[in-house]
Formats: sequence, structure tokens, C-alpha cells
Amino acid sequence: MAAASSANIVSLQGNGDVKAVDKPDWQKASIKQPLFHGDFVRTGDLSQMALLFTDNTQLRLNQNSQLQIKSAGDAQGGQTAVKLNAGRAWSQIKPQTGGGGGGARVSMETPSATMSIRGTDWEVEVAPDGTTQLVVLSGTVEIGNAQGQLAVGANEAALVVPGQAPRRLVLANPRERVQWVTAYRSEPWRYLQAEGPNAAAFAALLKGQRWEEARALTTGQSAWQAALAISSGEPGQARKLLEGEGRDWLADLLLADLRIIEGRPAEAAALFRHAAGQARSGEQEALALARLTNVLLMQDQGGEAATVLAQARAKGLGGTELDLAAGWLARFNGAAPQATAAYDEARQRTPEDARGWLGAGAVASEREDVAPARRLLDEAIRRDGEEATAFGEMGTLEALANRFEAAEAAFDKALALRPDDYVALTGRGVMRLKQGLPDAALEDLLKAGLMEPRYARARLYTGIAYYQLGRSSRALEEFALASRLDAKDPLPHLFASMVHTDQFEAADAVASAREALAKMPNLKSLNQVANNQKGAANVGTSLAFWNLRDWARAYAQDGEYPFWGGSHLFLADLYDGKYAKNSELFQGFGVDPTVFGASNRFQSLIHRPGHYQTLTLVAGQDKSVREYTPRVTLNGYTNSLTPLAYFLEVDEQNGRQRSNADFSYKDRTGSITAALGWMPAHDLRLFAYYDLNDTDSRFNGRDVRNLRFTSPTSNLSVGGSYFVSPTFMLQGRLARSRIEGQQLWGYAAPLDGLFQDHEISREAQWGLRYRHEQQFELVAGAERARSPENSLLTITPQAAPAIYSDGANLTEKTDLAYVSGKYFFSPGAFAQMDLWWTDYLKLNQGTLQEFGAVTPISRRYEVNRVSPRLGLTLTPWAGHRLRYAYQDWVRPSSSGTLGPVATAGVALDETLLRFGGRQKRHVLKWEAELSPRLYSEVSLDSQRVQNLGTYDLSLAENFASLARLRQKSLTDVADFYAGSASSELSSANLASRSKVDRLAWANNAILTDRLSVSATYAYTQSRLSLDGDSTHYYLPRHSLRLGTAWVSPSRIRLSADLLWRSTGFSLVDITAPRGDYWSGALSAYWESPDKRYAFSAFAKELFSPHDSTFYGVAANLRF
Repeated sequence: MAAASSANIVSLQGNGDVKAVDKPDWQKASIKQPLFHGDFVRTGDLSQMALLFTDNTQLRLNQNSQLQIKSAGDAQGGQTAVKLNAGRAWSQIKPQTGGGGGGARVSMETPSATMSIRGTDWEVEVAPDGTTQLVVLSGTVEIGNAQGQLAVGANEAALVVPGQAPRRLVLANPRERVQWVTAYRSEPWRYLQAEGPNAAAFAALLKGQRWEEARALTTGQSAWQAALAISSGEPGQARKLLEGEGRDWLADLLLADLRIIEGRPAEAAALFRHAAGQARSGEQEALALARLTNVLLMQDQGGEAATVLAQARAKGLGGTELDLAAGWLARFNGAAPQATAAYDEARQRTPEDARGWLGAGAVASEREDVAPARRLLDEAIRRDGEEATAFGEMGTLEALANRFEAAEAAFDKALALRPDDYVALTGRGVMRLKQGLPDAALEDLLKAGLMEPRYARARLYTGIAYYQLGRSSRALEEFALASRLDAKDPLPHLFASMVHTDQFEAADAVASAREALAKMPNLKSLNQVANNQKGAANVGTSLAFWNLRDWARAYAQDGEYPFWGGSHLFLADLYDGKYAKNSELFQGFGVDPTVFGASNRFQSLIHRPGHYQTLTLVAGQDKSVREYTPRVTLNGYTNSLTPLAYFLEVDEQNGRQRSNADFSYKDRTGSITAALGWMPAHDLRLFAYYDLNDTDSRFNGRDVRNLRFTSPTSNLSVGGSYFVSPTFMLQGRLARSRIEGQQLWGYAAPLDGLFQDHEISREAQWGLRYRHEQQFELVAGAERARSPENSLLTITPQAAPAIYSDGANLTEKTDLAYVSGKYFFSPGAFAQMDLWWTDYLKLNQGTLQEFGAVTPISRRYEVNRVSPRLGLTLTPWAGHRLRYAYQDWVRPSSSGTLGPVATAGVALDETLLRFGGRQKRHVLKWEAELSPRLYSEVSLDSQRVQNLGTYDLSLAENFASLARLRQKSLTDVADFYAGSASSELSSANLASRSKVDRLAWANNAILTDRLSVSATYAYTQSRLSLDGDSTHYYLPRHSLRLGTAWVSPSRIRLSADLLWRSTGFSLVDITAPRGDYWSGALSAYWESPDKRYAFSAFAKELFSPHDSTFYGVAANLRF
């Protein structure tokens, strides 16, 4: 049996050799070559070699280095031991499975020291005299010898001279030590093309790798000889030819390339500057300055790079090289439009050069503008079929678009051309993650990181792979590194926030969310971010989890991105009104129907296949009634052909009276909820939703006897979105609701009652939404709702004809159209103007019979109006936002809309409105993040409402079960049951006319890393009138809500709310005002570390003199 290999050579630049422990001779090394126990490897002058060990330890050797493999661990454990005899090595280590405890995973021996490495990122250099220098970038390394030991931590260094104890060093910038670890490749033939016709012929030979023909042209040309040496893999010989006095423009450029490979970028920059001064033409100067720009960007010196480019343009210099450099600078700054414009200039200037096409295609791919990206990358490949990076970008694009077969073919081609192409390795790693293969993904991503440690995309997805494998601490390290490598990208912070929230690390989650929000204007695409039905990837999630809802709402509005499901779904959680909530849910599911298949335990961060099951039991009681609900939920996601998500939930709510009750009560409601989400193409997203509810309730008491209520209802909604481009989508939705209700009862007197209701509601909606960068947004659409209803109410003495009968045929119709525009002054400031045309009609035709007298009834209620909405959002200074909204709204009879439901971040409020009613509302709000731990807002809300003289008996807006699709955790179940209800407002739309002015102040604060508090006070002046009643009613003038939440990394969450209301009417009972009173709510939640088991307890209406305290427990088991 052949011995198992210990490592593989995954990259080789320049010259490298291998020698077996039992063989005397060195052999040429090659990429993909396996290495075994005892093998030696070495690198030549200006050469580098990268190794990936069987335990996923990454190690890279610099020039003139020699290393021996003593042993190698594997994924299950064991120790990797190496001996560095000479040179420099940089390494990253995968932590042990199950945690970072125990012994060191890797040890390294040098002539003067031995190291036990618990760190994850470190570099060692052995000088010719055996002196060892260690630099630790993260983690801890124990270094020592017979003279002493020393623990070296992150961003520290140590020096060990042979025969002396280790001593600590202070380095100003430790990461400068590893600038030699790069995938930079010199292409001398590009420089030679600017040297004239003769040099251009020589350049063609170098590009074609025709070394002997090229050598014949180098006589007496030392720079040409150096160019040949670099191209043919002899960089050491090239350096000898180039170093010294009297270098010309070409020699400066070639030597600068070698300095980059050596990890000396500052010297390279100086050489490029010198070359620009020696240039004999504008083309040569432009090329040198373009290379200078690139090396400055490699050192994260974006400001200096921009200055160089600006100076070049000011001198009238141009050319493809400067265009390409401008494109890279724009990508560095997160400015996709400017990057695209720069690459377009390059394409127009030199259409035959593949690099402009490749750059533009890469930008479009990052934004997931699939069709243009595919076209651009195809053109790049057509122009240069030997460019591995173009195939790597194409493969990545196809992987993001879920076309895995095409992606695999592109990756195979890229890696056949260049086995160590880090773009292709990263893209293949992303594809493996999307296929649910995190181990295979991690191997590819580690290789990519070994090739180019500065490639932020590789670091980002490496973090995702670690998290999916249960290594949250390592994932966070990778996200932190990715954020340093691409300081403009919000995704590392967004993913970190999601991980911290998953781990119940609330303070860290909020801090990461804040960073993500600040960088949202630089966003490339959110399509690959895996969401759940609650929009848990939203930047506001961490705040909402901590019960800081006002702060969370502000974050969600500031980070609102309508082309991403996470924006809509999370906002739906924060809106109180059913109309606004349903609207955001419909839009969110239409934009991202894959959320139905989200994991019921840990967030996957990126879409991956999986099938999940959840068993839930909720039980609760008040002083009179006890109820329990068993529930089974199945959901999942697959992308083997095209992305498909499913959701199925079945439950049965059962209620009975308690033994001490003076009545009998029995209730059973069975529910089935199902949904499908499908993406037949990357730009087409479809969803279907159906629910069926069957209620049978019976009650028998002193005043009402033998009451029985039965009501089967069903709802069906289908819809979807088509993305013309990433920021231009068309949406549509069709819906049908059906209700059959019957209620029978008897009074204490010998009277029987019967109420029957039959209704079928239909809706049709379409809309479009377009955003032009961060300049303006346009939304338009048209909608229709129809709700015919038949109802009958009779009161009958026993064994006698009916004495009262009310039969009605109702027709309710709404047609509406809208157009909405936003103009952005800056990413956080905009003006908004909406125009809504609403045509509402309600016809009530029937007969009223009272004691034999029959009266025909015919009533018509109609509204036809164009209503404006105006909004303005300003950011006068950092952390502060001013919102003003004017809303003139005629409430339609539909369950929701595809149009905007917020004006300048202020959501519609339907509390006081009936169908067809009109609301005129002004809202002025000041939001202030006073510190990273304190948020405050003050708002003034003035509403005037005029309702029609008819009540909303229609059930067209049902869709209550739509929220079932949201796969809520037990924290949400507990909060729902424990949440305080405002009974003063629960039926406020009974009022025909309302005038409400409210001044409110809210404070959200983080007291410690585990404890948060919130306080909200509202002063309300109100005047409400009922139909045909001259009496005026009022809501509580004063209200105060206090809340707190405590979150522990032990996966415990406790929350409490306390609410005080002053005297005011409850429209549930308007006979007399209620005096001031307190009520409270409590909830507690715990889950196991693997999130398989969860338990919660809750109580609501504590202390309330008007409502019975309701308390209960909930538990679930997740598979």
C-alpha cells in the first residue's frame, strides 16, 4: 500500500526542488506534487512555493528557503511538525475541531529554536547564521530553546540568537513582514510593447513562450535578457542583470516587478517613479505611473494612488494602462460605476486587449448583473483564451447564478491553464459552499488564500466555510481580515453580526451591524447572503434581538435596499399594521423566495441545500381558559437543478375552560400552511403560498348558550419578480381568499341567533422598481381588489318565525395606481414624492326584516381621489437623521401592496382607518445615535381621519397566516405571547372621525455587553367620534413603556416590559373610561449550544386590572 501524502505543492513561482529523505539528489518540484513524511523542499532565488498539509495547515516559503516535513496531522487530529533550515516561511493554521484547547497543532524547529504554534497567522525567518525571527499576526506561539521560553502573542515578535534565550521585539507594523506573500506575476512583454516596433516583436516571442527565438534577439541587450529570464522562470538571473547603475526605463520596471515579488513594495514604488522620469514617450510614462498606482493600491494607499492618477491625467497622459489602473482604483474605493466607466474607456481605446473586458466583466459579476457580465467575460476569453483569471471569473459568475455545470467547466479550464489561480480556486470554493460541501470548499479557499492572502473575496468565503463547519471563532477572524483587505465592503461586518447574533453575543453583533450599515453605500450585491423568513441578515437584527426595536427600525430604514428580501422581511417584523406588514412580506418573498428553505438552527450565511424539521408545543392559560398547540414544520432548499425552497406547517390549536370557570368552552382550529419558492433562472423568482384554517368553537354560559362558531378559510397567493438588472425589477402578484363562516347561539331568553357569511376576495397587482445607482429611484404600479360577500343575520324565538333578519349582498372594489420617486442627495438623505390614485366602491344591497316589516337596503359608498405623499430625509451630521413625512392615504380593501408603504422611512398607520377611509398625516422625527451604546428619537405625529359610514366586515385582508412562513424561533413565540396589547387601539377604526396628535420620545441603551434597556413616553391629544354618536372619546393622554433584555452567551435571553397608561377609553368597551393602570410582560428563552433544543416561558397582562394574566411555555425540537 502506498504511503499517504503529508502535503501537496499547490503553487510554485520560479524554481523549486524536492528531495526524499532516503534519496541523495534533488528533483525539480511541480504543482500538485504530493510530499511525504521526511521530504525536503527548497526554493531558488526569487522563487516561492506554497504547501497545503493534510490538516489544512497552509505554509508558504519565500526565496532561498529549505524546509523538511517531519510529520503531518489530518482533519481528525495529530500534529504537523516541520523544520525550517533556512529562509522564510509564512503559515496559517486551521484550528482543532471542537475548539482551540489542548496542545499545539503545529510545531516548527529551526537551528536556534523550537516553536509550538497555537496561532493562526505567523511568519518565521532563519538567517544564514541560524538566528530565528518570529512574527505572530494572530494567535499565540511558544518559542524557546535550552536557554529559555517565551510566549509571543498577536502583533508581537521575537528574536532567537543561537545559544541565547528568546527576547521580545517591537515591530511598528508586523504585517509589512509578509508583503512577499503575493500572487503578483511579472509580464515583461507588456513593457516591451512600449519600446518600439523591434521590441514589440521580441514581446510577442515572450508572450508566446518561444524562448530560443527570443534569446537570439537579446545580444547586447541586458534589459531584454532580464525580461527573457523573468519570463522563462529565472528571476534570480534577471536580478543580477538589473541591479547596479545605469538602468533605463525598461530595467526600472523589470526590477520593480522583482521587488514586489520579494515583498519590497516601497522600493518597487520608488523604481516606478524613477521609470516615469526616464520615459522617452507619453506612453512609457503612462505605463510607469499606472504600475505605480497599482503597487500603491497593493499597500492600501488609495489616496496616494488617486493623486498619482490625477497628476497623470493633468499632464495629458492617457492610454489603456492608465484606464485599467483607474478601474482598479475605483474598485478599491467601492465605486462600481466609476470602475465600469474606466474599463469601458480601456475597451474603447484598445478593443483587442482582453483586460478591459475582463475588468468590466468582473465588476458586473460582483454586482451579479449576470447577462452583461457573461457577455463581457465571453469577450475577454475570446480575445485571450489563455487567461486563467477570465475563466475563473466566468466560473464564479455561473456559480453565483446557480449554473453549476457551466461553472465547473470554467473552473476546470482556468485551473488547467494555471493550477494556482486564486480567482478560480475562490470561485470554486464559493460553488462548493452553495452545493453544501463546506469541507471541499474550505480546501479550495485555503489554497486561494495561500496564493494571494490579500484577496478579500477568498477571506470572506473562507469565514463562511469555517462557520458552516462549526468554527465560529475562526470565521470571525476571517471576516475581520476580509474587512481589513476591503475596507469598503459591508459584507464581512454583516456576516460577523449574524454570527455574533447566532452566538448570543449581542454587543459584538450590534458593533458589527453598525460597521455594516456605514458601508452599505459601497454594496456590490446581497443576493448570495442567505436569509431566513424574518430577514435575519438585516443590519437591524442584532438590535431587535436585544429588544431595542426603535434603534432596529432606524437601522433597517437606513440600510433599506428594496432589491433584497432581507430589507422587506425584517421591516415587516417591525411594522405594527397588518397592511404594511403584509406588503413587506409579499415583496420580500417575491424578491427572495428561497427564504422558505432557511435552516431552522444556525444561519448558513450563504445559500446551501438542506432539509429541516421542527416539532413545537405551545401551552398557556389565563384564569379561565387553557390552550395548547402542537405544531410540525418541514422546510428545505435544494439547488441541484435550479433553486427550489419549500415550507409546510401543520398545527392544531385546542382550548378548553379551566375547572374553576363558570362556563364551558371548547375550541379547535386546525391549520395547514404551505409555500414554494423557485428560481428557474437567476433573474426570475417565483413564489406560491397557500393556507387552510378550520375553526370549530363552542361556548355555553349564563347569558349566551349553545354558541357554536365554524369557519373554514383559505388563502392563495402567487407572485414573483423578474430582474431586468440588479436594480430594475418587475413584480406581480395574484391572490384569492375564501371564507365560509357560520355562528349559532342562544340567549338566556328563548331566542336563537344565526349569522352566516360567505366571501371570496381576489387581488391582482403588478409593479416595477428601478434605482439608478444612488441617484434616484422610481416605483410604479397598478392594483385591483374585488370582494363580493353574502351575509345573513337572524334572531328567532324558539318555535316561531324570525323577528329580525338582515341579509346583505356586499360588493367591495378597489382600483389603484401609483408612481413614487426618490432623489438621493447622499446615501442617507433623499426626497420622496408619491402620487396614488384610488377608486374605492362599496355597495350594500339587501333586506332588513323586523317583526314582519321588510325594508329594502341599498347603500353606496365611493371614493375616487388622487393623493400625494411627500417625504424628506436629511443627515445633518453623522449619527443624526431628520425625517419628515406627509401622507394622504385612502385605505384600499386589498391585503397589501407592491408599492411603497413608507414615506421617508415612516410607515403607513392603518390603526384608525377603515376601508375607503382617508387619512391625512404629518410626521416629524429626529433620530440620533448619540453614542455606540445610546440611541434616542423624538417624533411628532398628527393624524386626521375621516371614515366612511360603513364598517369593515370584509375579511379580504386575512392572510394572517402569511407570518407562519417566517420560521420564527421560540424567542419570537415568547415575545408574541408576552407582548403588551394596546386594547385602547385594538378597535379604534370603529371611529368615524378621529383627530390624534402625539408627541413621543424613545430611548434605547446598551448598559453592558449583556444588558439593554428602553423607555418610550408618549403624550397624546385625541378626539374620536362614533357613527351617529355625538359623544367624543379619547385615548390615554399619557403612556410610558419601559423594557429591558438580558442576553447571555450561555444562550439565555430574558426580557421584561412594563406599560403604564393614563385614563382613557378602550373602544373594546366604551361605556366608561378606564382609570390609569399598569401592565407587564415577561419572557425567558434558552436553547442548547447546537440549537437543537429550545425552551421558553412567558407571561403577559401582569398587574392589569382589566385583563387576566396569561402565561405559558413553549418548547421545540429541531432536526
